[in-house]
Formats: sequence, structure tokens, C-alpha cells
Amino acid sequence: MGGAEERMVGIGGGGRGVANTRDAIVAAARREFLSKGFHEASLRSIASEAGVTTGAIYGYFSSKEALLGAAVGNVGEGLCKLCQRAFVEFESRSIEERSFSNMGAYEEHVQLRIIDYIYDHHDEFSLIAQHPVATRWERDLDCLVELEVRSTRAYGSELRAAGWDVRDPNPLVLEVIARQFFQALLQPIVRGVGREEARAFIMEYGRFYYEGARALMEPQGSAAGGVQASQDS
Repeated sequence: MGGAEERMVGIGGGGRGVANTRDAIVAAARREFLSKGFHEASLRSIASEAGVTTGAIYGYFSSKEALLGAAVGNVGEGLCKLCQRAFVEFESRSIEERSFSNMGAYEEHVQLRIIDYIYDHHDEFSLIAQHPVATRWERDLDCLVELEVRSTRAYGSELRAAGWDVRDPNPLVLEVIARQFFQALLQPIVRGVGREEARAFIMEYGRFYYEGARALMEPQGSAAGGVQASQDS
């Protein structure tokens, strides 16, 4: 396949190297998809902007869908890895450092990192928001939700082992609210707001999510704040 790509680049890529030609095609495709949307985007326009033939595009990508996937890249997977590192970092702390009050501050820190990551890859996440099914976002979303559910339940288990009175939340409820949370991360992109407004959004929305998750872990029949009181006593 590599040799065929080289030959095709020689015909349609003006003698550029394989990597440079592929990058030029992907960059042109990203601009075309952002400007016109997936269905209206023209491979002929992409080829013209990239300085290759339409046939040369098929030397790199088997379909228009594959080209969209390349334009998005692995940013969703990168977001999963960011969250995974954050969970590992949190779990490495002592149980005292992971009380609910401390967890709230750490959650805010991580949520801001998430928004900054999304805005560092603004164009790619714009394409994901427009075409979640055609990209790998559904798979990456499953990864994020699974991480959140698993880490939340593990956190509760550790608190109970340390003698704190917390419930094991219903995993289905956790999954539903976690999925809603991660899906909402793209709303600032969809609505065209800037990074600072998106950071303000995640601080408020994240607080709402955190308080809901905390309420699910409180003992049944306890007053609001009961878990915190039992931890700090």
C-alpha cells in the first residue's frame, strides 16, 4: 500500500512526500467539512485546495467517511486519556485528601483541563459535534462514561472501607448522568461561544453534576451534607 501511495503522490501530489501530501489533504478536508458540512463537502474542492487529483485522495482514504475520520483525528481518544490520567492522579492521593470537599475542588480543576483540551482542538471537536455518528465519538464517549462510572464506584468503595457512610450508587443512574455530562461538553462549541465563556459554563455545569453525584452517594434518608459531616467528624 505504501508503494502505491508513493506512486499516486508522484502523479497528483506535485512530488511532495507522502506525509506532506496526506497532511495537505486532511487540512483541506477539515476546512471543507467545517465550511460546508459533510454531505455538501466536495472531494473535488478538497483535491484542488490540497493540490492533488481527486483520484489521489483515494490513494490515502477509502471513502469520504474515512477522510472525515482523518480530519477529526484521535482527539476523542486523547480526551479519554486525559480523564484517565486525572483519575489515576486522584486515586494516588490519600483517602483523607479525597474527602468530598477536596474532591469538589479537584473536579473543577479537571473540568477546566477538559474544556481547555477541547478548545485546543476546536475544529476537530466542531466536526465531532456536527457528525458524532460518522466519527469515532460514540466509541470515545463510551470510554469516558465507563471511566467515570468505574472511578466513582471505586471511590465509594474506598470511602466505605475507611468507615464512611456512603451508598453505592445505582450504576445505570450513574451511567445516564455521566453520559449527559460528557455530551454537554460539546455544547459551548455547538453554540459558538469562546473559551472563557466555555470555562465559566463548565464551572457551573460541573458543580451541578458534582452535587448530583454526591447526593447519589449519601445514605438514604440523610439530610443534604450528611456525607460531608460524617467525613469531617
